[in-house]
Amino acid sequence: MSVQQILNADLATIARWCREGLAWWLDELADAVPARWRAAGRGRAPWTARMGEDGALRLWRDGAPVSAEARPGSAPRRADLLLPADAVLVRRIDLPPLSSRDLRRMLTENMDRLTPFPADRVYFDVLTEGEGDREGSRRLRLAVILREKAHVALEQARALGLEVERLGVEAVNGDVDIDFMPPIKAEQGGARDL
Repeated sequence: MSVQQILNADLATIARWCREGLAWWLDELADAVPARWRAAGRGRAPWTARMGEDGALRLWRDGAPVSAEARPGSAPRRADLLLPADAVLVRRIDLPPLSSRDLRRMLTENMDRLTPFPADRVYFDVLTEGEGDREGSRRLRLAVILREKAHVALEQARALGLEVERLGVEAVNGDVDIDFMPPIKAEQGGARDL
């Protein structure tokens, strides 16, 4: 981009450049924060909805099961929605270290090679697991869910009066390590969680 192009730009274009630059800088700063600190900053939702193999949602409140019934007219309950492991496709891959924005862009462009689905049919999340087999590479866990499955699960949760905070698969420690809600919220125009 030349100086002349910058000087000839209208105010809307300059504002867009500023927003994109700020978003890039915030992504870079977020990548600098250790992963365990980022996870500690997010509190657990008081409600948990677990989808069984039969597709039915079961509600839990503070670790104890409760009856799953809709509450029309009441305020939505914040909940984590946990899916069965077979609802999600997980693949481990080795890639060079990249910023989260570059990594997401690269995975989006190569989704049809890494999974049986094109990028526009899935939501995905990626987690770093450690050093890869090759020198200078990182071992990543790529998890994808079909958009249709995610939307059906979210509609079931909304029917029960739940506002889903995190959507994923339950980890060994009972928390959610794979979370598909950030790309869903971004697609719906919501703010990203930094």
